[in-house]
Amino acid sequence: MNVKNAVSDSFIGYYKVLDVHRTYKQYHMWMELYANNQGVYNEYLNGKKSIKPSEEDIYWKFNKSAQRISIDYSNRGRKRGWAEFDGQISGTTNHFNLSGHWGNGRNGDIVMTRITKDELVCIKNQGAFRNGVCY
Repeated sequence: MNVKNAVSDSFIGYYKVLDVHRTYKQYHMWMELYANNQGVYNEYLNGKKSIKPSEEDIYWKFNKSAQRISIDYSNRGRKRGWAEFDGQISGTTNHFNLSGHWGNGRNGDIVMTRITKDELVCIKNQGAFRNGVCY
């Protein structure tokens, strides 16, 4: 769905998140966005699950009139020094770019692509999903 026609619920689902400045192996993330503007995620650095002890909470929101989406990894300021991506988006609810900053304060650009539950499970198990198959 084109984001111009989207409402907040249009973004509910599973996403693969990539950093446009790094390879998939260097950095990727899975994310689940829920209807209550909450979500969970985990990151993979250099092919390995991040050092976080568990899936982390996020807060997200979509402003239809401004065509902006915000993803706050600090869970509304509860965790200091965490990433936040917030910006105007274009494209579809299945594939869009977003700018923001990483937890270290550096600017970042990510690409969010909607994925199936099968691909989500594959990524969580540190596999690579290609042509409908988990490797």
